[in-house]
Amino acid sequence: MYEKAKREIEGMEEMNSELQIKKRQLIDLDASLKLQEEKSGFAGFRDVIDRLEQTSKDTVTLNELKSQTLEEISVTIQKIALLLEGKRKELEPKVVHAVSALHLQLTLTSYLLAGQ
Repeated sequence: MYEKAKREIEGMEEMNSELQIKKRQLIDLDASLKLQEEKSGFAGFRDVIDRLEQTSKDTVTLNELKSQTLEEISVTIQKIALLLEGKRKELEPKVVHAVSALHLQLTLTSYLLAGQ
C-alpha cells in the first residue's frame, strides 16, 4: 500500500512538472506571437479576438439569465392569473346578489315615490 501511494505521488509530481513546462511553453509562444503580430502590423489582433470570444461567452451567459428570468416572470404571471380567476369566481355571485338587491331597492323606492 505504501509503495502504491508513493508511486501515485511520484506520478503526480511528474505531471506537475510537465504542467509547469507546458505553462512556460505557452508563455513563450504567446510572447512570440505578440512579436510576430507587431512585426506584421497586427499588434493586438489576438487580444481583440480574445475579447470577442469573451464577449460571445458573456452574451451566451446573459441570454441564459434572461431566459431564466423570463421563465420566472411567466410562472409568476400564471400564478397571478390563477389567483385573479379564483377571486373572480368568489366575487361574482356576491356582485350578482348586490346588483339584484340594488335593483330591488330602486324598484321599491320608485314604487313608494310613485304612491305619494
